[in-house]
Amino acid sequence: MADEDDMVIIIRYVRRRRCLAEILAKNCIFMFFVEILRKYKISLLPGTEKPTGSMKSGITMSPENYKAQFTSREKFSIYYIY
Repeated sequence: MADEDDMVIIIRYVRRRRCLAEILAKNCIFMFFVEILRKYKISLLPGTEKPTGSMKSGITMSPENYKAQFTSREKFSIYYIY
């Protein structure tokens, strides 16, 4: 009986390992993305088609190529991303 109780305790404490900095990294990525959205208005370039959302296969899955326009909310500057 004692052996079965020991096994239950060992199995109970086996969990997936987590990186100690995972929460910090997620918060940093979130803050970076929020700052981009706060400082820039993101839109499609005039005359371009809206992306379909389909993925391109390769070594990793990646979104299809598209062109975006970043307009500064402060200075009304326009940046083109290709």
